[in-house]
Amino acid sequence: GTALVSGGAAAYNMYAEQKTDALMSRTSFRPITAGRITAAHALAFALLISAGGLVHLYLFVNPLTSFLAAVTLAFYLFLYTPLKTRTWLSTVIGAVPGAIPILVGWTAAGQSLSPGAWALFLILFFWQIPHFYAIGWMYRDEYAMAGLPVLSVIDRSGQRTGRQAVIFIAVLILVSFLPSVAGMAGACYP
Repeated sequence: GTALVSGGAAAYNMYAEQKTDALMSRTSFRPITAGRITAAHALAFALLISAGGLVHLYLFVNPLTSFLAAVTLAFYLFLYTPLKTRTWLSTVIGAVPGAIPILVGWTAAGQSLSPGAWALFLILFFWQIPHFYAIGWMYRDEYAMAGLPVLSVIDRSGQRTGRQAVIFIAVLILVSFLPSVAGMAGACYP
């Protein structure tokens, strides 16, 4: 179910970003931009497998897991994806649906949204931002050409990007202690 919802989000992303994908070498090989599938077929596929995944999670796992997967999908499709062409903050916003799947897995395993789940969510959330800042820096010219205002595009010197990456890494180090605090790991874990 999770794989279907994730796959549907990825397929929808390729549908929604086919024009920008065609402008960047790292994404120009994707099925729609490469002409291996039509946009209409990709959209139908995205909707079908996303809906199938949500129904599967609801019926065969539990309603909370299905709800969290639906929140992830909605956040990704209706907030993160449209904001990518409007603001560099889309990276931070996109880290939310990027981290919710850990909660999906946690609840699928029969757990409630306990402090341990949120500790893992925060680790994944804070890891994603410096990770993408590095990718954004490597491909800043392609992002600029595609009209995507990632931080490295609007910060050509790299100073602001570097500062923010260091801040997010520092916070990541701090939140990496949360599994011990939440009782999920021993004192030697961090």
